[in-house]
Amino acid sequence: MKKTVLIIDDKASELEKAIAIAKARGWDVKTCNPSVRPESYSNNAAWIEMIPEVDGVVTDLMWEHGSHGNRVEKPMGLLVVIEALSKGKPVVICTNAGEFHKGHHGEAMGFINDGYYTASDCKAFGLNERKDWNEAMEGLASRMPK
Repeated sequence: MKKTVLIIDDKASELEKAIAIAKARGWDVKTCNPSVRPESYSNNAAWIEMIPEVDGVVTDLMWEHGSHGNRVEKPMGLLVVIEALSKGKPVVICTNAGEFHKGHHGEAMGFINDGYYTASDCKAFGLNERKDWNEAMEGLASRMPK
């Protein structure tokens, strides 16, 4: 049976790379690009609503939260991760840790590394810190039921 994955990234170029890699694996793709949502949209409702329809999720970690030009980046991907895992869906965060070693980005990465990922034995959760979509998709494939 063909797998369907949800891919979330706020950069169009990254989203295109991820989609191509997922499709090359033979997967159907649902996508979410936070940068193209309506200006008044300020939560993850649309992405979370898609989770029951997919077999797995690969998501960026940080993207803009807010409306009316408020460009405050938050670790919005964590909300998607929590919801996906609560629904029994495997998930991999694909992010670039090199971009996050200062300010609130560093705090978000620290929370994931120290407070969740390394302290967890959750086989359904994966983390790719090099923004390597090939590795992220491989990690997701290993977590999805055969």
